[in-house]
Amino acid sequence: MDVFDKELTDKSEKVTTNQNEKIEYIYSNFFDLSQELLILLDNRGYIKDVNAQGAKHLEYSKEELLGMHINELIDPNYLKEFANNFDKVIRSQKGNFRTNLQSKIGFSQQYNLNFQTISSDSKINYVLISGINIDEIKRYEKEILELYPRLQELERILQIENQRAFVPKFILKELEKLRSTFISNISHELRTPLASIIGFAENINSDPSLPPELIKEFTQIILNEAKRLTRLVNNILDLSMIQQGKFLINKSKFDLVKGIRAVIDEFSNIAAEKNITINFETNKEEIEIEADESRIMRAIASIIHNAIKFNENYGRVFVQVKVLFKEIDIVIVDTGIGINPDEIPNIFMKLTDEKIVFSETNIAGFSLVYAKTIIELHKGILDIQSELNKGTTVLIKLPKQSF
Repeated sequence: MDVFDKELTDKSEKVTTNQNEKIEYIYSNFFDLSQELLILLDNRGYIKDVNAQGAKHLEYSKEELLGMHINELIDPNYLKEFANNFDKVIRSQKGNFRTNLQSKIGFSQQYNLNFQTISSDSKINYVLISGINIDEIKRYEKEILELYPRLQELERILQIENQRAFVPKFILKELEKLRSTFISNISHELRTPLASIIGFAENINSDPSLPPELIKEFTQIILNEAKRLTRLVNNILDLSMIQQGKFLINKSKFDLVKGIRAVIDEFSNIAAEKNITINFETNKEEIEIEADESRIMRAIASIIHNAIKFNENYGRVFVQVKVLFKEIDIVIVDTGIGINPDEIPNIFMKLTDEKIVFSETNIAGFSLVYAKTIIELHKGILDIQSELNKGTTVLIKLPKQSF
């Protein structure tokens, strides 16, 4: 071979090497996207690449499999049969058959293997193998059959729960219609606490001579209004996450009595401005519940705030919490403006009517939409009884353990 021929041969080998490296790079990036077993063999049967998920199913790491011969993965009882079938698919350049692969700890599993050769210049460079674990599929099928009686039982339970589940489903479906009127409706509720925060902050800022007790009172008002605004924004975000299917309930055990007392204390100044008396009654000084503390307390706070906001001067609000076996009853009664009984079934649809004009009832409805949604996501019930100018009673039933 002269120098010229040698140079051409070197270039040809370099091109082939570059092509092989490019193929390996492409397949390496593709492999990690697959959940099935994927193996890339060289033309001698050694593993050049394997996807991480496939290696995990065989109880190996990806690094442990690289460089192994394919025969080392075959159950010895199936090795002869594998070799015969493998020769056939190589001659056909593609094909499939079933065999048993052996995991790192010696566990044999049946796989359906598909083969595809990768060639250049009529020479096989690689063999791509994709495998589906048949035993795993059979196991899933068996589990599904075993679950079928349970599914029938759940269907019967779902029929019983249908009425309870209707409102959350309806809310999820109708929330999209709310978008067109939501901004104008909710802006009033956002402006009210903002106006208080700005007004009292300006008073403190503009008058350095304010007595300390007045500064303390104004600061407390600002703090309460900021909490109210935060609660409203969080409620809006929660409803948005529910609509998008991204809502997660974070359960924990907490004292419900302590939480309700804290809510009443927070609203005491607002109640005092209207000379409203708030009475709280419980049959136990500590009631432990397992639920999403933040969301449950915001739901209850929304109802108590409504009871104060839509009440008359010198009115009353009565809050009662009772434990009844595995259930907790929360009753909130007010002597406020009430709701027309004919409108109660539709109170959760008011927010979805594109023709409505902003009113206080809509904002009350928004609070109730949030509260009812959260309560029912906890497998609870929220019921309303009301008459115009005779007040409203809200009954909440919650399981002590909601999950």
